Amino acid sequence: MEDDKRNETEDKTTGLDSVEQLKTWLESQEERAETEEQPENPDPERERRRGAGFLANLKYGAEERALAREERARLRRSRKQTARLVSDQARAARIARIERMFSRFRERWARAREHGIAPTAIRYLAQRRMGILGLCIVMILSGLLGAFAMRARHRRYLIAPLVAVNGSVIRRSDLNDELYETYGDATLDMLTERELRRQFLKAQGAEATDKQVEDRYRLEAKIPEFFSTLSETHQTEQQYRESLKRVLSEMNLVTKGITVSDAEVREYYRRNADPRNIRGIYYKPPFVQLAVIATPTKPAAEQAIRELRAGKPFSTVASKYSLHDSATNGGLLPAYYLGRSMTMHALGIDQLAKNLEANRQIGPAKLGNMWWIVRCIGRKPARRYTFEEVRETSELLVRNNKGNRINAPRFAKAYAEFKESARIQHFGSR
Repeated sequence: MEDDKRNETEDKTTGLDSVEQLKTWLESQEERAETEEQPENPDPERERRRGAGFLANLKYGAEERALAREERARLRRSRKQTARLVSDQARAARIARIERMFSRFRERWARAREHGIAPTAIRYLAQRRMGILGLCIVMILSGLLGAFAMRARHRRYLIAPLVAVNGSVIRRSDLNDELYETYGDATLDMLTERELRRQFLKAQGAEATDKQVEDRYRLEAKIPEFFSTLSETHQTEQQYRESLKRVLSEMNLVTKGITVSDAEVREYYRRNADPRNIRGIYYKPPFVQLAVIATPTKPAAEQAIRELRAGKPFSTVASKYSLHDSATNGGLLPAYYLGRSMTMHALGIDQLAKNLEANRQIGPAKLGNMWWIVRCIGRKPARRYTFEEVRETSELLVRNNKGNRINAPRFAKAYAEFKESARIQHFGSR
């Protein structure tokens, strides 16, 4: 220990001596520069040149300034070299201290192994108990402060105002309470049932794997309307994956031991690709966006036609003359597949729009008690999927339908027994 203290003292003394020497050398350099820049005795040569004329004076002044610049540059270089020297010395001193520290650590470790590590560790902790106690107190206080801060932040979030009606504030907590009172029990029952079903599927070895989910997701993502459908149903891709996993797990359950032939798959495809089958999933009729004007009399419809021909926008004329609910939206109807909307079929608009091209209109035509003007805003052609495009999906659906007929009653009974034996704990109303 005495050798360690003596080494540390020598290091500090050596560092101080080096710094003092450098400071003395820098001061001598600055005094030398001041003496050279401001000589006490005037230079006779300079005095002689003062009378040598205007040009000589200019030349001599330029030489003097050049010499001054060189001297300043020399001083800057000297200072940089000095600073670099100081930095190198400080680095060398730090390295030496680190090496001595490791050397002392190795010596202490050797002594601890020789005399036993446990007693040495106990003495070390006893010597530094105040520091360890302080560290523990700081950690506990930090945890408490963090917990209070998170609680305060959560409280501010819950009581944050959402709407103010004539100065009366509706807060997020009010909304949450109302939603819980209205939908809380039903939502909780749904979540409980979903978890029970998940556990049952897992127990039956039918839970879909991540690979199965991703393969199916990539296959469905190739459908052109896939992402627009997600947007319309307000689902994220992750939410759709979770829903897809539940569907595939159910299919895995009911299709256990089920096989299908190629003929069964092709027959399923033929039925679902038939344009006459309104429930067919492999034939998509033309997708149209229509705008309409519905008037009670033919003269009103003819007047609307004249204004349209005069160049007035369809939405303006529809708002003026149409008695249909779509008049508030400029006559625009929701887009739909031709032949797949019972409302449009009942009104007869389907038949009018059957052969109507985009940006064309028809009417006035009498349908029921109203006179109709129908304009096609946009039209996508019909599409029929090929068998190769939907072979995998068709096989999966055929197996699922067959499994529902054969296996569904057996698994329904097994699930009822599983649900009856489940232990469901209720911890509170919220």
